[in-house]
Amino acid sequence: MPAEAASSQTGPREMEEEEEVYVAVVKQVKEGKANLAWVLQNTSKYCKIVLLHVHQPAKRIPTALGWFLASQLEDQEVAAYRRMERENMHRNLDEYVNMCSQVKVHKAEKLVIEMDDIAKGLTESIISHGITKLVMGAAACKNYSRCSPLTFRCNPLTFSTLYGFTGLL
Repeated sequence: MPAEAASSQTGPREMEEEEEVYVAVVKQVKEGKANLAWVLQNTSKYCKIVLLHVHQPAKRIPTALGWFLASQLEDQEVAAYRRMERENMHRNLDEYVNMCSQVKVHKAEKLVIEMDDIAKGLTESIISHGITKLVMGAAACKNYSRCSPLTFRCNPLTFSTLYGFTGLL
């Protein structure tokens, strides 16, 4: 079908640029689900939710003889453990995706960055993916139960932080 015909059949929602909200999620769903719940309560169901996770590969790997640095083990042992780590991580991220589908979110995706430094991984993701809306956890807040997550309106070079007590969580 020609591009002109396709565009004439789309509704007003599809013609607008799809709004994307990136949500930085942690490995353990129990620790990160409150932040995602806040996003789901405070965005449109037509908004695209991108679950951003910076995966830190384990530096030490368990073996039958104890814990060893990855550099001290055979490549196949490290590869097998890394594969298991990634499988567990994707299972956990699937739980976040399921939370999105339960509230009928239009579209939810996973974006995984593998890096030793979480801050560097987030920064590189913002730049490389052109992220303009990023929600991060407020777990460090002593009033966590009533704080909203940190919301960053991103320009690849400049951040302005919006932080508020909303009582939503």
